[in-house]
Amino acid sequence: MNVLAIISALFIGFVTAALGAIKDSPYEGFKPLTFFRSPAVALIFGSIAAFIFETTNFILLACFASVCERVSIETWKAIIGKKPGKFNWGKNRDRGWLLSLFRKLKL
Repeated sequence: MNVLAIISALFIGFVTAALGAIKDSPYEGFKPLTFFRSPAVALIFGSIAAFIFETTNFILLACFASVCERVSIETWKAIIGKKPGKFNWGKNRDRGWLLSLFRKLKL
């Protein structure tokens, strides 16, 4: 197994985790355990792909690891059925600048 394949899988896992943290942190807060879940799962799938396919195309391995990581994590979240905090519509939720603008303009 190639070390560069593992590095590419870890890299794409950290990119996925960072973008997910940027997207969800304002609503759910930052959770270190869920942040490091994406790189760990991407590393597992990237290692499996590098072992099975024995390719040196690291872009292909990174894409495969990314797709498998997203599918497996989203399927797991659908099976558990836990509702993320970004879907809670409480009083303290920021509903965006457009709604507050409409309220000020009384539209």
